[in-house]
Amino acid sequence: MLQSITLIGLVVEFLILTVFGFLLRNQGFTLILTLLVCGCLAVVWRVLVCLLSAIVAGALRRAAGKALPFGNSVRAFRVELRAKMLSMSVLQPFHPLVIGAEPKNADPAMPPIVLVHGYVSNRGIWTWFRKQLQLAKPQAVIYTLTIEPVFGSIDACALQLAARLGEIGAQHPNQPITIIAHSMGGLMTRAYMRDCAIASRPHGLGKLICLGSPHAGSQFARFGFGTCAQDMGWKSPWILALQAFEVAHPLLLPIVCVYTLNDDLVYPAESGALVVHHPQSPHAVPGVEPNVENIAVSAVGHVSLLFSPDVMALVLKRL
Repeated sequence: MLQSITLIGLVVEFLILTVFGFLLRNQGFTLILTLLVCGCLAVVWRVLVCLLSAIVAGALRRAAGKALPFGNSVRAFRVELRAKMLSMSVLQPFHPLVIGAEPKNADPAMPPIVLVHGYVSNRGIWTWFRKQLQLAKPQAVIYTLTIEPVFGSIDACALQLAARLGEIGAQHPNQPITIIAHSMGGLMTRAYMRDCAIASRPHGLGKLICLGSPHAGSQFARFGFGTCAQDMGWKSPWILALQAFEVAHPLLLPIVCVYTLNDDLVYPAESGALVVHHPQSPHAVPGVEPNVENIAVSAVGHVSLLFSPDVMALVLKRL
């Protein structure tokens, strides 16, 4: 579904720019100047969208007394802009071409690694990350999933994740699955583990690595679309219910949470740390799960966590 949405968006943009280009040509613009102007317009609106979220997040951090150095913020914006433009304009619309097919006839004795995307994403967003991971671990069996519908609830996504993990588990019997999840994918995985606990069945996971997952929700989720955006709201009823369940049913597997202080989609950025909150006292922090490692990075944005060599190095050390 997301692939269709992004492809339609690119076609509409192309048609609009084509009409505008004809108008410029009728005004006497040369072909080269027309192409230059249209190309600049295509870049400018993407820059403005990315800049808006960065400015709002930066203003909120300053208001909270958590402002980051200017150079740090500029570098984060630069790498985030590149990551968003690449992922939304190329990698996700054309993911069957750029990332290729899922592993077939993989060695059943190899523990699989599963990459789970986040909100309004598909498997294409993992293109660079999977390539680097495969280069570092040539024998690894790596799966990249697309979980839809795009705007459905996180609980519905967790059910689909369960079905896919069941298929992967059947191909790798008795092998623990490592999940690397980006953004909402971390919440999706926690919901999957909750469902397994409720059904008294093993989740089959050996390790969970979250990248930029809003474990306590995000204030920016109010601007999103769909039930999943409501679920991801800052300390939303869904978030608090999940936390309450985990207080009673502790997560018993190693979890690594890497989050960026420059996040322009998850605010506050510290929501990327998995901390146990009691649902009746949202501001209290009784403690962190003993098996959870929270790692804060900076000078990188939300999407560019999946394009960062430094983040990749952190992940490789913990696999």
